[in-house]
Amino acid sequence: MADMVGVFFSGIGVLIAVAIIGGGFFMMNRMQKAGASFMPGGPDGARALTHALTSRLGYVSQQGTSQDPAADIRAGKTARTHMQRHVQGFAIDWVSETTYRGTSTSVMTAWSVKLAHPARIPLQIASASLGSIAQGAGDFLMSKSRSWAPRFTIETKTGDEALDRAVQIFTEPGFEVHVQRLLRDPTIRQLLVQLPFVDIVATDRSVTLQDPFQELLTRLMGGPMGMIQMLTPQGIEKQVWMHDAVATLLVAVARATSS
Repeated sequence: MADMVGVFFSGIGVLIAVAIIGGGFFMMNRMQKAGASFMPGGPDGARALTHALTSRLGYVSQQGTSQDPAADIRAGKTARTHMQRHVQGFAIDWVSETTYRGTSTSVMTAWSVKLAHPARIPLQIASASLGSIAQGAGDFLMSKSRSWAPRFTIETKTGDEALDRAVQIFTEPGFEVHVQRLLRDPTIRQLLVQLPFVDIVATDRSVTLQDPFQELLTRLMGGPMGMIQMLTPQGIEKQVWMHDAVATLLVAVARATSS
């Protein structure tokens, strides 16, 4: 996991900010009475988000979820949420880890799909900005320490202008044609263009989307200041769409790389 230094918070609101921006809804559920009312949407919004993630999306808590995330954060430990849902016959695991030290909060999120057999096509699909000079400058300004490099040796293009502008694609020698064919799948292509951040790796027995700075949700919300809207009806619908889009994309990639 990359070292992460996130958005700064101060005062009494830090634990609530961590709970909400961290994306772990059990954290919100346990802490909403302690002060979630300062957020647009307030406690009702926190309950609505919990309902959306459990009843609408079908997430179920898994072993390893923090039982008292607020206490973990106060003790300098990582507060962890691990949830799982089933989509099109695949188990989708979602993990959110939040750490607060001193004046900084770091948030990591990841989704993964386990494969019954090793992926037959090595593949990484990452946002075009990752590894760029502009991304490095932005990370420096936001005090983020990122360690990112391609997982495979060959970068390939699809010839689809919008897709090639949105993402960079890596594989191993001899697999370029297979990757280009895979990325012509309309579902995969559409979601890669729509999602504002991806870093997907298909290897061994899993397909994973790693998001060490929670950039996907932050960008969907309109930037760091937009995260304050997470508990509003509009913010909740964006999160529901995000989880569904990521699950659909990972399942499509899992089928294409392992079947």
